[in-house]
Amino acid sequence: MKQIRLLAGLLGVCLAAAGGELALFDFGKEFDTNRIVAKDDVAVAHLPEKSALRVTIQPVGPWPGANLRAPTKAGWDLSAYEEILVEATNVGKTTCQFAVRVDSPREKGDKGEPSRLSVGGKATLAPGQSGTVHVPILRRTPGTPELFGMDRYPQGMAAGDQRLRPEQVNNVVVFVLSPLAVCELDVTGIRAVGSYRQQPWETMTAEEFFPFIDRFGQFKHESWPGKVTTEAELLAQRAAEQRDLAAHPGPADWNLYGGW
Repeated sequence: MKQIRLLAGLLGVCLAAAGGELALFDFGKEFDTNRIVAKDDVAVAHLPEKSALRVTIQPVGPWPGANLRAPTKAGWDLSAYEEILVEATNVGKTTCQFAVRVDSPREKGDKGEPSRLSVGGKATLAPGQSGTVHVPILRRTPGTPELFGMDRYPQGMAAGDQRLRPEQVNNVVVFVLSPLAVCELDVTGIRAVGSYRQQPWETMTAEEFFPFIDRFGQFKHESWPGKVTTEAELLAQRAAEQRDLAAHPGPADWNLYGGW
């Protein structure tokens, strides 16, 4: 058994180095149900024949759910990955707002509350529907400038506590947002995927980073297909958009502001 675990660990390291994926939980016969921590209003059944956990959630409170603990206190080192995928099927009779929270402990000496750092994601699942919740592994590189008031942040510049310490992820919470009826979900997979690569701006000083918006209102420190670099390109894109709008007009019974 020790040899099998050693081989599994080495395989995980190899996959990480190759930018593959790492299964955080295997819900087959060997799954340790002691890793589940759920409140009284949540029932979790292990279904080894389906390699799944059936989570039955009562309509109590704003976010009832269950914690799935890492196998060791050290947690998982997910530094090499970009995101965590959680796959589930709604096996109940009502549409559910399935949500996921991923936790790691704060840095040593950080006395902030709560005592964890967290990121999350969600998906709406109708009865019988399967879906995947994508949870980005947001991280903040020490020394990067502080940002605030933005809906999304450049890679490596996560705001406040909305981030992880990817080297010590220790808990996954599966829950439902404000259920109005009983929700039943089969969670079938939780894995880390993608290959994290540090971007140049993650090591910039404030003087190097600001201003980070160019004269066309775009992020200055990265390039992508379609990014505007000259006035001529901006005018060409406007002309292309006007041609597209002329070829695809909106409904005739909508007004100028999109009202009926």
